[in-house]
Parts: sequence; structure tokens; C-alpha cells
Amino acid sequence: MADHTVQLNYTSDGFKPTPNPLKVKPGQTITFRLRTGPANGKILITFNDPQFFSAAQFHEGDGDIHVTANPTPTTYDCELLVDGQVVAQSGWHAGGGIVPDSA
Repeated sequence: MADHTVQLNYTSDGFKPTPNPLKVKPGQTITFRLRTGPANGKILITFNDPQFFSAAQFHEGDGDIHVTANPTPTTYDCELLVDGQVVAQSGWHAGGGIVPDSA
């Protein structure tokens, strides 16, 4: 089970991730879930600074993403796929934020 789960709500206004920003530390894990959207929708997350994570992208159904280094404030982009086709995207650097957890 991941240390952090980001819930993505997709509406006509776009993507709304919760929590946002996400606070993480090295060694923690992250997973993403589509909470609101089409029943057959899948999400694709692309990290804008992938050097902080175990993979550059997260496809719904992938294993957890591992935080490999303390990130500077960074962002990720969200895409919604239906039957393998992109039907919506958050736009460049507009999906959600990830920041270091200093606690």
C-alpha cells in the first residue's frame, strides 16, 4: 500500500487532484487514482522533474511510484484516456504539485 494516494477528479473544469500539493519525503511511495470521471477512463501521469521519482510516468494500474530524492517543488501533468485514446489533458505543468515534506 502506498504512503500517499492522490485522488484525481475529472470534470468539465479539468483535473482536480487531492491533496494538492502533495508533500513527500525520499523513500515514500505514491499512487494515483481516478475518483471522478468516465467509468472506462484511465489516467496517465507525467512527472515534469522525473529525476526525483522511480519512473517518469504513472499509468493507472502500475505499481507505486517511489520518491528517490528530496524533490524541489515540482509538478505533474494529467491525461485521461478512454479506450487508449487521450480525451483530456491538464495542460503543461497544470496537473498537480509535489513539494518536499519538511516535517
